[in-house]
Amino acid sequence: MHPLYEQHRDRIISPVQIQNRRVPPGIMRRPSAALELKRNLEAVEIARDRLHQARRALRRAVRGNMHDMASKIEPSATAAPIVDMVRANKLGLVVIDGSSAMEGNGPTDGIQVPMETIIAGTNPLATDMVAASLMGFQPDEISAFTWAHRVGLRPRRLQEIETRGEPLDRVRREFERPVLVPWNPADAPLLG
Repeated sequence: MHPLYEQHRDRIISPVQIQNRRVPPGIMRRPSAALELKRNLEAVEIARDRLHQARRALRRAVRGNMHDMASKIEPSATAAPIVDMVRANKLGLVVIDGSSAMEGNGPTDGIQVPMETIIAGTNPLATDMVAASLMGFQPDEISAFTWAHRVGLRPRRLQEIETRGEPLDRVRREFERPVLVPWNPADAPLLG
């Protein structure tokens, strides 16, 4: 039963109570009121579910369209949109929670590894480059970094980034590489 129906159940009376005139003031007096309320609440629940499904389908369609357009520019179909989002937003502080991380084919088929690291910076590209370095990746291995450099974002090299705290070499560990699959618009409906 719907939560609202359960919440107001004590305020809805039965036909027997009406016949015996034991109806307190302010209580619904029609025997069909409970059934009517229940039907209305069920209709609202159905409408809300349909709206949720429509919103989800729209998000998938927009996401798929974005990837389709981006795949014409670069194969991963994610690097260009990520760089566009970074350029469109002025980020004051970028924090990466590296208390634990996932290597390999995350987030569903990866292996969780402890890192016990927090990375923070004021430049999103520099912050991500440091995080990738700690996982054993070179900047040219990450398509989003290559794309960021093409559109003029800096830094270009890890040596240009000022780091503080624990030396990177003491925290770095070699991560298992993911299997990268180029975006294929024909497969988009399967990825939903």
